[in-house]
Amino acid sequence: MILLKNKIFLLTILSLVLIAIPFPISKFVGFLSFLFFTSQIWKNNFSAIFAEKFSVFVYFLLGFFSVFSLLGLVSSIFVVYYTLNSSLIIYPFIITSFLTFVFCYKNLQTKEYSKVSNYFQENNYVKSLIVFFMLLFFLGIFILSQNISVVSLSSPWQTIPFVYLFIFFVLSSISGILLYLLHNKEISLFIFIILAFFVHIYLPMSHTLPWGGDVWRHMAVEQKMINGDLELPVIFGKEALSRSIFGLPVLETFLIPNKYSYGHLWATSIFLSEVLPLDLLQVNKWLVPILWSVFFPIFLYLLSIILFDSKKTALWLVFASTFVFSFQALGAFTLPISFDFILFLFLLFLFFSYIKHKNYNLKKMLFLFLPLLLFQYTLFFLLFIFITFFAFILSRIKFSKIRIVLVSSAVFFIPIFEWITKLSIINTLSDILLNTKQMIGHLSGFTYAIAIRSSDILTGNIFFNHTPITSFVPNIFNIFRWHVVLIMLVVWILFFSGTFYIFLKEERKEWQIVNFLSFLVVGGYIYGWIFFSGDHLFVRRLDPVLALVILFTVFYAIYNIKIFKEILDKKIISFSLIVLTILFGTTAYASGPDMKIVSLDNYNTSQYIYDIVEDDKNYCIISDPWSLLTLEYVSAKSVVGGGFPIDRQFTQPELINIYNSLLNSSFEFSMLNNAFKVTGSKRCFLVVPSDSISLEQKRYLDSKLLGYDLEGFPMYVWMFEKKS
Repeated sequence: MILLKNKIFLLTILSLVLIAIPFPISKFVGFLSFLFFTSQIWKNNFSAIFAEKFSVFVYFLLGFFSVFSLLGLVSSIFVVYYTLNSSLIIYPFIITSFLTFVFCYKNLQTKEYSKVSNYFQENNYVKSLIVFFMLLFFLGIFILSQNISVVSLSSPWQTIPFVYLFIFFVLSSISGILLYLLHNKEISLFIFIILAFFVHIYLPMSHTLPWGGDVWRHMAVEQKMINGDLELPVIFGKEALSRSIFGLPVLETFLIPNKYSYGHLWATSIFLSEVLPLDLLQVNKWLVPILWSVFFPIFLYLLSIILFDSKKTALWLVFASTFVFSFQALGAFTLPISFDFILFLFLLFLFFSYIKHKNYNLKKMLFLFLPLLLFQYTLFFLLFIFITFFAFILSRIKFSKIRIVLVSSAVFFIPIFEWITKLSIINTLSDILLNTKQMIGHLSGFTYAIAIRSSDILTGNIFFNHTPITSFVPNIFNIFRWHVVLIMLVVWILFFSGTFYIFLKEERKEWQIVNFLSFLVVGGYIYGWIFFSGDHLFVRRLDPVLALVILFTVFYAIYNIKIFKEILDKKIISFSLIVLTILFGTTAYASGPDMKIVSLDNYNTSQYIYDIVEDDKNYCIISDPWSLLTLEYVSAKSVVGGGFPIDRQFTQPELINIYNSLLNSSFEFSMLNNAFKVTGSKRCFLVVPSDSISLEQKRYLDSKLLGYDLEGFPMYVWMFEKKS
């Protein structure tokens, strides 16, 4: 009865009614209302936990993210075990509302704490700098908007003009100056949010389509579920299949892990495309860049305050994070690892806050969110299992020697897990020696500083990216690269000093957990790449967590180890280091990412092709495998890989062999029989970019095959039927 008298409760119910009405404007208004009102409830919850430590604005953003994440995680349960579409979309909203009122019931009427700050205490020089910062920001946005590409690229810097990179350098310098001068910490945080947005929009604004290949596979699944089809395995209906495990039937849903890792992103993209006037293309271009730009600086700031007990130190750490390549790139495109890393950071903040303050409401929130991590990126679920286990053991260990053994053994956890699950194999001695040499070169920056390589380098792309020559765009920030080695030398000296100082002397529980993470992630990364080879399913995805714990440990060393404090107290040294860091960050920004993007013509051709083959029983599309990714999305996963087999690494040897044979000078049309045999189709389509063959080759193919006229498209399409 008390709830019925609560205004926010009644308005939330009204929002649910609007979402349930099958009209776009009703869903849109209902969704925004739902987020606003439930965020208010969670805001009160955070206000009750932290009282006057932070501002109402920060509490509202924490509340917003709690609701948004809870809604996505609840929706992911539907995706993992069955499906999510327009007819089911209301149920996650109802469940999220229920959980919100259950967990925040006691704080519905909590008094709001508001820190009163005079935002206009700053002098005219500081105000002028802020105005100049904002003008440069909007100038950069305008420049990006005038250079949106539609062609195939292998780096965003092939279309983004150099002046944008230079503006980033100037904005970074101004933000550093403002950090020195500003009295109000939240204005500094706001400046870093603006800077983060500037950093991350370079991918979504540089092209009309999303970057990368995996995004098309994810969108294909999302579109499939929106269309009302099931993505197997499921636990309901005739499609629910089982396998025999030790003589007992077990549903495949509990044995096949990919839906668990991707479910959170899939579910969030689906419900956003249902309630917002956006299609999946726009959702997948902008979801992570917007979320990361707002919430990554805030969560990193809050987590750093818990660890360092200093808002100034926390702001310097947020400033430093701007120049880490892993954060620059991951925050710019929508993938499960980048999407769920924000949630991982949020839960780390809650976890460390609970470790430090033992607040009952924090404990309740952890009990709500941690089990739901099963339905997001598996790596972060496993990391939280390790962290929780260590924190539990830590409270029961009386002897430091046992803790030292446990922490040092964490190096082996992830590589051994991959080896046991047959995701990697042990290297030979010669491979170990070679990998050690390469790892030192990659992590130190020597490999990058000496020369730009012709091949892509997979390891060490954490603080900067080893740009291959095909994606390298020279400019004044990356022609000379030896400052990268200098900064990395400082980073590794500080990191190893801080790691062993914490390992041997630190007694605070939260820092012992950070130290455990350092051994687990940094040690596991190095040990895994050197001593093992194979898929490296988890090790190769540790980059953002590795960068995070290195940053924490580096700042710990700066503020806690006497010799480093004395050195950096000298203004000329600290100023020089900041300038070098900004220069390093600009070089890192220009170093990548080196990834391909399909052209708009390729996307439109895929739509054209699918209109032709939509009713075929089996599909046979012979083309470059990269070009077929858009067809997978356009067909809502009906046409995968052109109808040819795909292995775990997404390679298609049969398709590549046939495609190349049709394009070389001999034109081995006998290979078409293999295409019919592999795909089971009665007709195949050959799709070739116009710049891949000569005019003479085109004429020859025209004489042998049925051609389609794609006027205005730089693509050639031929069809050939199986002879009976």
